[in-house]
Amino acid sequence: MKMCSPSKQIFPHPTKHEDVIWNGKEFVGKPSFEGVLAYSMPNAPTGWDDNLTDFHEEISNGRHPIDEASFITGIANIKKYCPNFKQGGGGRLIEIGCSSGVLLRRMRRLFPNAQIVGADIINKTLRKLSKELKKENIPTPLLCFDLIDCPLPDKSYDAVLALNVLEHIKDHSRAVQEIHRILKPGGVFIFEVPYGEKLFDTYDAQLHHYRRYSNAQILKLLNESGLERVYFSHLGFFLYPFFLCVKKTRARWHITAAKQQSICNSRLSIALIALTSGFIVRMILKIELMLGKVLSYPFGIRCIGVFKKPEV
Repeated sequence: MKMCSPSKQIFPHPTKHEDVIWNGKEFVGKPSFEGVLAYSMPNAPTGWDDNLTDFHEEISNGRHPIDEASFITGIANIKKYCPNFKQGGGGRLIEIGCSSGVLLRRMRRLFPNAQIVGADIINKTLRKLSKELKKENIPTPLLCFDLIDCPLPDKSYDAVLALNVLEHIKDHSRAVQEIHRILKPGGVFIFEVPYGEKLFDTYDAQLHHYRRYSNAQILKLLNESGLERVYFSHLGFFLYPFFLCVKKTRARWHITAAKQQSICNSRLSIALIALTSGFIVRMILKIELMLGKVLSYPFGIRCIGVFKKPEV
């Protein structure tokens, strides 16, 4: 991908053998792309949909403490492991699975000189986000594509950020290979996935997860792609006993997918979200993040890490 100013970016055209230019405010070309450059997705998976996006935004929308901790950790890892961003330079970053754009907005404000792109597989969500960002005066190029059929050129990004994405992709090996391909030599992949391979239950199925990960599984997946481990830890270490109790109780009660759907749509679900969003949980996560600057946690609710593409 060609180098250009922070405001101007160049992308492959979805159907023609030519470039599409983002001029800092919108995509330039005919027909109009209306803020979202959508690529065809012949092999799109079923790991996410509009209903799931709406459900997630209704109960969380980035406000839950563990989501907030995810964003804080992701940004901290960008600053620590991406030299261009740390120095206020013009690095290139793409967030895969940007959804409603909570983290995307923060990154745009924190790294004004960087070329930041949002990507997701749900066109409806991206079009809504595009309109919101334009009104907020932070227009951002948004791409709609299936990661396993990624249209982006080789060696085009300094960093790829994907929080809670790989578990929604059936062929996650292919997805990670594509991430490796679009990273520049020395570029980093910052990720987060749900931990606990044996804790997969009907709630995970409700969230369209194909899997939860063991440490060995996620490390093997990334190592086999050619990426090198830089940092690996977990989020929700101190909350894990409570989380494990909930998972085991749900399994003991043999809650079916239909029953889980009912629970998710009930007031009980909202009440549980409110309970786990309380002051105590926020303080626990705050302490965990502080200690996490010098410690690596062996387990937790989510695996987090940074892997690097070799320089040569």
